[in-house]
Parts: sequence; C-alpha cells; structure tokens
Amino acid sequence: MIFSGCTGSNDTDSKTSESAAAVSSDPVVAEEPEVDYVTFSEDAINMVTTTLEENTGVRDAGIAQRDELISIAIIVDYSVSESYAKELGDSAVRLCMSLGEGTAPGYPDIGKSKNDYLVGIYYSDKSEFVSAAKVSGDPTLW
Repeated sequence: MIFSGCTGSNDTDSKTSESAAAVSSDPVVAEEPEVDYVTFSEDAINMVTTTLEENTGVRDAGIAQRDELISIAIIVDYSVSESYAKELGDSAVRLCMSLGEGTAPGYPDIGKSKNDYLVGIYYSDKSEFVSAAKVSGDPTLW
C-alpha cells in the first residue's frame, strides 16, 4: 500500500501545520495600485482658479479631477476673442502642470504631462466658445 507510511504524525506534519498557522494569522495587506498621474491638492486647484479669474474678461473658472483627467472650465465675457480664449486655456494647463504636477511646461509646445486635460471656454449663457483636449503623451493642446 502506498499510503501506509502517512497514517501517523511525524516532524514534517507538525512543521507544515505550524507554518500554515503562521501564514493564516498574518494580516492580508492589499497593495495600492501604482498610478502614473498626479492627484491635485485643493490648494493647487484654488491657486490656478484664482489666477485665471484675475485675467481680463474672465468671469469664473473651475477645475475638477477624475483620476488622470483634469477638466478646466473658464467662463468669459462676450468680448473675448478666440485667440485670447486659447491663450487662457493654454495658461490654465501650464499653471496646472507647474503647480499640480510639478512639471515645467515647454514653449511653444506645452510638453508631455502626467495628466490628461480637457479645457472648455464658455460664455456666461453656458454656450461653448472653444475647447481642446491634451493627453499626457501629446505635447500640444490646440
């Protein structure tokens, strides 16, 4: 019979039982998944929105983050030109990269970022004036 030697207890059985008990009593620690984007602090968001709102023609500005996507909305006067609106959007992304990501944007292209950006420039009646998107691997916005 093949199993005849396995009916009794021996040193191997007791060591196996002890190590199984030791493993089962260890707490299970779930590792946080690594992310390749930056989560912005409230201070960074407030600093960017305050700075944007100081620009001529800007009525309001807001920033929201969902995972790696940073959404920037800027409300402007009807007198704002398209080129100025694009400058505002460009400045918003550059500020976010500098203050939130700690990345120095390039010029004239913004450069690669750690986050994706969606920029919308709107009139006060909520109609969209201009918009753009910048993905992390692309150095341009417009």
